[in-house]
Amino acid sequence: MFPPLFLRRTLAALSAVEHGIPESRIELALRGIEQKDAPVRIAVVGEEILPVLLGGDEGWTAEIKDWVHQYSKPGRGVLLRWGATHKATTPTGSPLTILIAPIELLKTNNMELVVMSRISRDPLVPVFNASEIKGARVIEYPVHKTLVYGGSGAEGVARVMETVTPTEDKPEQILRLVSLPGEPVKKECFHIIDVEAGKGIEAVKSWLVAGTTTEGSIKPVVKTLLHDILSAANKEISVSTPAAGNTGATRIEGGDSPDSLAAAISTWSHTAHLELKSSVAESQEWRKLDWWKLLWRVDDVGHISRHAVTTSFLRHSEADSTFLAGRLYGAGYRDRSSLEPELELERPYYIAEQRNHIVTALIPGLQAAAQKYLLSSLSTSGLSAVFSTLLYLSDIPLYSAMTVAAVGTVGSARWLQSRWMKERRGFQENMREKGREAIVESERWAWNRLKEGIATETEEVDAEREKRLRLREELEEGIKKL
Repeated sequence: MFPPLFLRRTLAALSAVEHGIPESRIELALRGIEQKDAPVRIAVVGEEILPVLLGGDEGWTAEIKDWVHQYSKPGRGVLLRWGATHKATTPTGSPLTILIAPIELLKTNNMELVVMSRISRDPLVPVFNASEIKGARVIEYPVHKTLVYGGSGAEGVARVMETVTPTEDKPEQILRLVSLPGEPVKKECFHIIDVEAGKGIEAVKSWLVAGTTTEGSIKPVVKTLLHDILSAANKEISVSTPAAGNTGATRIEGGDSPDSLAAAISTWSHTAHLELKSSVAESQEWRKLDWWKLLWRVDDVGHISRHAVTTSFLRHSEADSTFLAGRLYGAGYRDRSSLEPELELERPYYIAEQRNHIVTALIPGLQAAAQKYLLSSLSTSGLSAVFSTLLYLSDIPLYSAMTVAAVGTVGSARWLQSRWMKERRGFQENMREKGREAIVESERWAWNRLKEGIATETEEVDAEREKRLRLREELEEGIKKL
């Protein structure tokens, strides 16, 4: 059988079982099989490395550099493609800006670069979510390779180490770089280059273009991607395939009844919404951010806000959701998509995820607003004091001159109060909205678990086992054919 046809069939068969691989990666692999001229996607984390890699190319202009810097903000990215003319477009609701430029490196090697400032979770499956864009979609944009540039010095090393995953990286897929003076060397987790001296750059360029040209029917980078997908799926399926005679979980005698669990879910949702209304706003830490305290606490707004959110945001509801998940598990309600108990999502993590989002995405804006408003207020007070002094020096009575200073100071204080209170209310509303999303998702998780009922019985388990064993054989054969 022609290998691409066999591989297409094997990848399509993966959709019938749980395999833990993002569908977007499978779609990228299918495109590489079906289209020989499909461009190779390479993610570049850290725009600072681009002038070094593309600086000698006539297509890399100051305008292109400015565009990349403008659009590769946190949550957003730039898709750099070859084209005869310079052009930048952002599709409606998309966090990705498409940048066309006549860069010869992209044309010669038929590749496109996905540029971003930071990456989370899987370096080979970047996720973009620009919350500041109205109606923006969350986009999962898988790539064949990822180049992570941390910067220079100890700070660059720390930034690179944040991207190291527990699983072993393949050097042909992920390259981590740090710029340090001296000779280029290879460490356990990253490579060291010297950007200022230009040392080690040619090796990086060679890694960038390696495997992008067609050899036979499938490009080497596509083969690497396919091997990665098939191996990961084979490992996942081999772990989740039940042993012969395993009938799955059954209802535990004396466990909670469906009615009692349904009542517990409803009660949890009600109390969680009540807690959300006051959990952070009434905390003692949050009271430290009253407007008149900004004068001596403006630099601590971020720290105080993080502490308030970390210690008070739906903490009781999160603990209760864990207890509720334990009751569901103890009563025999499991996830039908996972036949191995060890692979199940034992409790919902939505509250913790939203808490982290608030800390990383919302609090920096609150800190910046506090500094801006306080500076404006102090500037107004200072100007009124200067004007009052000038009036006094112009033979205006002291009482009248002091009145001008007092009016200016009171007015600036009132302005600071109104602006800061509005900013705090906006932050609290955004925080409550994230909390509502977390509560709804957690409640949906519990209801779905309850509706799915008792885990599959003998016939269903045996049928699923046979299907998984057949798929494993196909995966192993596909790996051999690569």
